[in-house]
Amino acid sequence: MAGSVHRVALVRPDDPQSTASLERAFDAGLRGIGEIEVAIFKSLFPGFGLCSAVAREWWEVCDRRRAPVILHLSEGVAEVGDVLHMVEEYDRLQVIIAHLGLAPADGWKEQVRLGKHPRIFIAQPLAATKK
Repeated sequence: MAGSVHRVALVRPDDPQSTASLERAFDAGLRGIGEIEVAIFKSLFPGFGLCSAVAREWWEVCDRRRAPVILHLSEGVAEVGDVLHMVEEYDRLQVIIAHLGLAPADGWKEQVRLGKHPRIFIAQPLAATKK
């Protein structure tokens, strides 16, 4: 719907109640989670990854609730396989790759190719210009 704002949330992998908090947020009207900046999460939360145990709990919730996950991938192709694994494991999960796959950083073309999957979307950044 044009002009609408949807609520998304960011969860912390170091919070043992993160999955329960996520469920409560969805019950209150949350529409998705993100933007998860993978490189920052990995540096702040050792052991975090897109296929880590806590992340898999979040993806299960999003899959069940048909809610999208917005990801800001690291430069390169390190997370490309993990994203494919996410959508293969969870049949209804939708993933949005932010920032056009970090174009023109290394690996951006492989990240953009993820958009060939019917449940992976590539978000193009918007730029404001002044006339």
